[in-house]
Amino acid sequence: MPAVDQALEAIAQLRTLEYEDFMAKEGIDAFVFPTLNYLAPPQGEGANEVYATFGSLPARFEANILGLPGITVPMGYSQEGIPMSLEFMGNYFGEAEIIGYAYDYEQATMLRRPPVLVPEPGTVAALMVVGLGAFGLKRKRNQNQLSA
Repeated sequence: MPAVDQALEAIAQLRTLEYEDFMAKEGIDAFVFPTLNYLAPPQGEGANEVYATFGSLPARFEANILGLPGITVPMGYSQEGIPMSLEFMGNYFGEAEIIGYAYDYEQATMLRRPPVLVPEPGTVAALMVVGLGAFGLKRKRNQNQLSA
């Protein structure tokens, strides 16, 4: 497909001539910006209305289009308690550097909170059945090994 090849070549030239040259000239190692242009839409009542407004807005996609490494890390929470994140975007083949920047930021801020996981009804019962079944198999296997 010649049109696709032309588009990919144009993107590669843009990355090389505009992005990489600009970063080298200005001594920039990475760009850091909010991952999304908006807060994640809430779940539950009223979610459809909010998602109709906010869900169609584009997320950040510069790294994908330019073929650059990007990594996202937590940057805190909105007043409503919605998690927000930062994206670190680096140079072409600069994965090691941005992973280091992201790690350093994450360790310095410690803004991540582990999610609270609430099992759905029936999950606990299912886990108990699976667990008891596995316990029974292990017990039977041990009995077989002792009698052998």
